[in-house]
Formats: sequence, C-alpha cells, structure tokens
Amino acid sequence: MSITTEIKVGALFASTNDLRTAIAKSLMESGRGVMSGSGGGKQKKFYCSGRQKTGATLPGCPYEVRATKLRTGDWNISFASLSHDNCSGGSSKGRMCGIQSMVSSAVRLDPSVAATTLKKRIETSEGIKLSYRTTARAISNAARATTGECAESYTYLPAFVNDLQDGSPGSIAVVEVSLY
Repeated sequence: MSITTEIKVGALFASTNDLRTAIAKSLMESGRGVMSGSGGGKQKKFYCSGRQKTGATLPGCPYEVRATKLRTGDWNISFASLSHDNCSGGSSKGRMCGIQSMVSSAVRLDPSVAATTLKKRIETSEGIKLSYRTTARAISNAARATTGECAESYTYLPAFVNDLQDGSPGSIAVVEVSLY
C-alpha cells in the first residue's frame, strides 16, 4: 500500500494532518473550505463548509469524506462523495489551510515578501484565486510561526537531544537552529 494525496476511496494518508491538508487542498481548488464532522479517534468525517447545519440534518452540499485509521496508523478513505450540488461555498478556512505551507516556504526564503507579490505568484503557479486579505493573513501566520509564539519551543531542543542520546547509546545528535 502506498501513501497518496488524491482524494478517493482506498487512498492512504500517513497522518491526520496529511489527510486534512489533502482534503482542504481539493476543496480549495473549487473555492470552498473544509469542516470536520463528528468522529472519534479512529474515524474522521469531513464536509464542505457550504453545508448548512439546521437541527439534526445537514442540507446543502453533499460533499463528504470519511476516513478510518488502520492498525498500521495510516488513514484510509472509506467513503467519498465529492460533488458540490446546492453548495453555497461556505467559508475559506480550507483555502487558508491549503496555502499555508506554500506561504510559509516563501516567507522562510524571503521574510519581506509582499502579499500582492505572493498572491500573484500562487495564483499563477497553482491556479488558485486568492484575496489579498487571505494572503496577508497567511504571511502573518507564517511570520508568527517562525518567531514569537513558536520561539520558546526551541528551548526544549537540548532536552530532546539528551533524551535521544540516552535512549540510543552511541548515537550523535546535534541541535542547529536557523531563523530562515
């Protein structure tokens, strides 16, 4: 079995994050967002954010993906209804999730990248229509992740290296930190 990024029944994903990102990217291509439904530790449900919740029913867009966690730890898509009928499109949270990794990479390469420049670059290379605001928020999130809030995480690295060396005698581990 091989890991994939295509959304179809039988597709495998290495982690919940990989699964959610692939679904968000597929929805983002049509300008829609993703929302998670009910589901516990071994089952996940994802819907188009164009689906409106009214009481116990969810009318509107029938887009739905269900995944089950296998014993191997991989996530298997067990059901996929990928059509967008009677869909309002919903929010763009999926769009932000889908572009965040691209924006983070661009910000690491050039921390002073302008939102308009990056917006045009992503629209040209990926074919995804973005608003200036979405691009600016993604740049802000990427900048915040590389400094500030995440900075304290780096203080834990020496302890992790020590634990790694204690747990694996003879191994060599080195901490190298770069801002960009």
